Amino acid sequence: MADSEFRFRHFAFMMLAAFFCYLPMIMPLSSLSIYVTRDLGLSNFLAGVAAGAGFLTTFAFRRFAGGLADRFGGKRCFILGSLGYAAGGLVCLVSVLGDLPRIGGFAALLSGRLILGFAESLANVGMGHWCIGRMGMARAGKVMASHGMCLYGTVAFGGWVGYTLYERFGFASVLAVCVLAPLLALAIALPSPESAPPVPAVSGLPPPSLWNVVSRIWRLSLPCGLHAVGFAVLSAFLSKTFLERGWDYAGIAFTVTGVGFVGMRLVLGGLPDKWGGVAVARLSGLVEMLGGYLLWLAPGPLTGLAGALLVGAGCSMVFPSLTLEVVRLAPESIRGICMSVNSASIDAAYCFSGPIAGLAIDRLGGGDDQAAYLMGALAVTLGQILLLSLSLKPSRNLSGRSFSARWFRNGDSRRDGPGI
Repeated sequence: MADSEFRFRHFAFMMLAAFFCYLPMIMPLSSLSIYVTRDLGLSNFLAGVAAGAGFLTTFAFRRFAGGLADRFGGKRCFILGSLGYAAGGLVCLVSVLGDLPRIGGFAALLSGRLILGFAESLANVGMGHWCIGRMGMARAGKVMASHGMCLYGTVAFGGWVGYTLYERFGFASVLAVCVLAPLLALAIALPSPESAPPVPAVSGLPPPSLWNVVSRIWRLSLPCGLHAVGFAVLSAFLSKTFLERGWDYAGIAFTVTGVGFVGMRLVLGGLPDKWGGVAVARLSGLVEMLGGYLLWLAPGPLTGLAGALLVGAGCSMVFPSLTLEVVRLAPESIRGICMSVNSASIDAAYCFSGPIAGLAIDRLGGGDDQAAYLMGALAVTLGQILLLSLSLKPSRNLSGRSFSARWFRNGDSRRDGPGI
């Protein structure tokens, strides 16, 4: 239940903290592939590995982060994540500043990205759990939309700042900001109060297995992951594409994506609570699909920017809309775990899309990034097909359904409601 004394200013400060805390994960992406391919002289595949490495540990530790938030509260989880962000940024900085051989520096950079991914799982889940606990389920959709808008506001702001710093002062300057930003986020968030004490688990029942949770929410999580592929490919290679093709606006290409993302959240942020998550996700996903194919076919920089804008705007509302349905399904005592498992589909997309897209560029595209953008567009198309299959089955409409913690654990849908 929401704290009746909770004030908007606390929520605003928490969102500001989320913005700064996510910078270490997102800001380097606008220049990471350029640094790996141009400065280190490594392949597109390794550039994709560097971009996706952080999301590997995010994926691996999502359930751990959700359980931690359920047991100890979202604020503590976020604090640990902020400290982890600073530590990961410091390791990345040492990898660049240290007098290491090329491969050694790349290995150290990967290590730092892996630490950042672990921190992201704690900070992101912790903040979402914390905010929903404060604002209440009636505002859960708006909370998740606002949270995501702040996170991907880092795409709009951090992408441009990261690219500019890289061009003027080198990659080390980007990583230095990545060390300081989460510490600033921690200072901003600490004065905000914790949410209500965690709801205890159902007496006599063990925590739900990972498979039980996945089996209940996969029809929502899989489209989330597929739609994330389009954005993951774009974030890994967009600035590099503009630079290598000699197109103008390389410095703002990544920013345009973030502007589209944040703009869509501002326009549609309250609609999932009113229309239902699936309906909003379908509308948003259609925009992303169109942007993906436009980016694939782009003959020049303006068309490329238009495609990037639509991809950012389209993928913006898919995740919070479908996560809202997951939250409505989940009992409060295991809400964090369910949110974490759903978020893991996004992490998997970010983790594996970059390396696979880089391999496609090297082996199929002859070094051109076009093959990667086609891969992203096709993944989004498949996600749209799955969303359409949800909406065409009224008997399995997800909106408004809720299930008990026991149903999650023993799989008996007959007692507590129909399955997804």
